[in-house]
Amino acid sequence: MPRIYIDGRPIDAEAGQTVKEAAVAHGIEIPAFCWHPKLSVSGSCRVCAVQVEGRSWVEISCNMPVAEDLKVLTDTDLVRAYRKSILELTTLNHPVDCGICDKSGECTLQDYHYEHNGAPSTSRDVKVHATKFHKLSGRITLDNERCILCSRCVRFTHEVSKSKSLGIVNRGDHSLVRASEDGAFAHDAYSDNVVDICPVGALLATSFLYKSRVWYLQPTPSVCPGCARGCAIELWHRKPEWKFNLSPLFLEYLMGKRHYPCTPWGMPTYNLFGWQKPCYLLQDGYTDTFEELMRTTEWSHYGTESGNPKCANCMVHSGYEASAVHDTFNTLRGFLSTVKATLFSRYRDSDAFDDLNQPSAPVNAPAGLVQLQVKKEAREEATV
Repeated sequence: MPRIYIDGRPIDAEAGQTVKEAAVAHGIEIPAFCWHPKLSVSGSCRVCAVQVEGRSWVEISCNMPVAEDLKVLTDTDLVRAYRKSILELTTLNHPVDCGICDKSGECTLQDYHYEHNGAPSTSRDVKVHATKFHKLSGRITLDNERCILCSRCVRFTHEVSKSKSLGIVNRGDHSLVRASEDGAFAHDAYSDNVVDICPVGALLATSFLYKSRVWYLQPTPSVCPGCARGCAIELWHRKPEWKFNLSPLFLEYLMGKRHYPCTPWGMPTYNLFGWQKPCYLLQDGYTDTFEELMRTTEWSHYGTESGNPKCANCMVHSGYEASAVHDTFNTLRGFLSTVKATLFSRYRDSDAFDDLNQPSAPVNAPAGLVQLQVKKEAREEATV
């Protein structure tokens, strides 16, 4: 266990660690754009530079292995001047459009530019322009002018999600992040994570563009409904109320006012393993192509009317919501009921919560939905 010194503070580092990793492990901040604890070292941003005592130059800490009695300085005049120049270079072609950027308020470039006394670019040349609002997929939008080419997103698809669906094309100040032409990025089940790991406002969630500033939002712990894995997530919301983004007939089903059988596999599901067979709770496996899925699936084996004991007490939303949608668009009575509920706001969010919170809660209301209401009331009582 080598002992190193960071700004005179002794630290017992782990063998094989870098100076950056050792600093993070002991609560010492060294700025970085491209470094991420779960990704390989890129070393492209250079802002994590430090100075080794006795040397007249700086080196990047993310790729500097620890060694016994290594003495590192993170705040010398040389380091400060170097970081300032790197930040000036980073913003050379950056649009600096913080006023309209969705990342404003949680942008690493903003924070570092303020903290490390970044100066405006001294260049008087016109900035190099790049593509704006480039659709990487149906869910993710890329602004290449804001991109600082840290390559976090590229390394994520190569090392974590394994889809290898993002890369950097061209060279120099014309370099651009682009998705592979085979459409793998759109089918990458973990691709939305690149929005979170992007240090600037280059990668954005299309559904959240210009919706709210981060300082108006508050987090609530939840569970991702995307598949059966049940990953822990945080829902960031602006208002304390929860909005039902559901069809009126399905909302009636949740409140116990309407009965539906399960229509299995409400939507085709594709993830890292291939096309998922109808119900993810049954774990019936995957197929490589959609055609093979349609050919090999025994549809009569699924749904509450099939006699399958695993389906008897199922409370998965997708199957029942598919039935409600089918009722809306395939029966005249269902269509008229939907039109009536939509035009006259028959079921507002508050009404739905009141119905779901009755002592005799309908069996169709999933426990998680009722728990949300309990948490909401607890917050209201705490506020009072």
